[in-house]
Amino acid sequence: MNSATHSHANTDVPYSSVDPSFPLNAVPEFASVPTQPPVRQVWWANRGLLAIMDQGVVSATSFVTVLILGRLLSQETLGIYHLTIGFFFFLQCISDQLINLPFLIRQSRLEPSRISRLNGSVLVHNFVLSSFGGLAIFVAGVALGLITENNREMATAFIALSFAVPWMLTRDFIHNFLHTRLSQFNVLIFDTLVVTLQLGSVALLAWLKILLVPYVFLAMGLACAVVAWSWLFKNRNLFQIRKRLLVPQWRLNWNIGRWALGSYLIGSAAPFVLPWILAYSHGLKGAGILAACMTLAGLPQMFLRGTSKYLAPLSANAYGKRGLADLNNVMKKFFLLYAVSMSATTLLFGFFGESILQFCFNGTFAGTGATMLVLGLACLFQGPDMVAGSGLNSISRTDLNFVADVARCIAILISAPLAIPAYGVLGVALVLMISMIASGIARLFLFYRTARSLS
Repeated sequence: MNSATHSHANTDVPYSSVDPSFPLNAVPEFASVPTQPPVRQVWWANRGLLAIMDQGVVSATSFVTVLILGRLLSQETLGIYHLTIGFFFFLQCISDQLINLPFLIRQSRLEPSRISRLNGSVLVHNFVLSSFGGLAIFVAGVALGLITENNREMATAFIALSFAVPWMLTRDFIHNFLHTRLSQFNVLIFDTLVVTLQLGSVALLAWLKILLVPYVFLAMGLACAVVAWSWLFKNRNLFQIRKRLLVPQWRLNWNIGRWALGSYLIGSAAPFVLPWILAYSHGLKGAGILAACMTLAGLPQMFLRGTSKYLAPLSANAYGKRGLADLNNVMKKFFLLYAVSMSATTLLFGFFGESILQFCFNGTFAGTGATMLVLGLACLFQGPDMVAGSGLNSISRTDLNFVADVARCIAILISAPLAIPAYGVLGVALVLMISMIASGIARLFLFYRTARSLS
């Protein structure tokens, strides 16, 4: 046995390397915390409400930004914004899987005296990943501009986004860091400050009549930079950066996050890829209409994502501290919550989706009623999928989430070539719904089969 594996009490990392075949509970850092009696969550409702309010602030920012662009600029320009911002969301999800998810799992089972060292390591990891992501977008923008002059507008948007991305991802890191610490009130204050600066800057651009997509991205980056840098400076005592820990901590994160990353790349990249397929087959105008539909569908997503920010640490802590029975209780509550709320959303979109879209964007969106209904159904099926996925993460079975996302990928590969060329924007909605059903069924089956083996 390597000496590092049996002297972890005197080191910052319990072992020098990780055997991928090791179950996580065989690693000292991931050993189960002694079972504790259930503790009544007095602040459950308040924290959950604050998480929803915070996601409301974040989603409202995206909604209002797209609303301004959609009302003041052309559908083609809105399509350029939607396609370009997708690269940020793509990097954001990669960061979630490789940095935020491993941090969520590890910090709940780590000795308090070592958490600040983990905090410092993941902060550096985020900086490195965001810098490489910004560089990749910059190179893509330059290459796009060199291919043909017709791509100059989109190329300029790419280049502007590349400068904003590192700070946008840093803001997202702090957002998730605070949620992991169950500091929902601080998250709300933090995001409100970012939103105020961002929307104020976009409104100023509109008032000066220089509202262009590249300027909007620069405004986003500036708002995130000012607030994120201020927060990091004020809370610098929470982060201890030890150079010798950076690589070992990354290896630990990689062993947890690699399956989650594989899951995302295989099955969850549809919102990034499908708009490009639509733009290729139906032009930038089709991408712009999709942007409007997806923005309206983002309102129930606000609720789903907001509660998921609370569901993830709540599930991890429930299993890590009190076991499988408490995890099941948490999951049942969220199953019921999502079933009721998303059923109401589906009915609303089915009856009034097209009218709401017309009112918000002041444009011609005839025939989008069916699209909004299908997007509502996709949200309905997303609820159980999210709960089961959080359950699998909590019991350290991210590899099974990968299996479920393979099922989602297969559903996309089969349905996308048939639905999108034939039905356009509606086809994208159908693909999203079908893929969500496939992954939800797979995830639920895998979680409950695994849970039975653990009980």
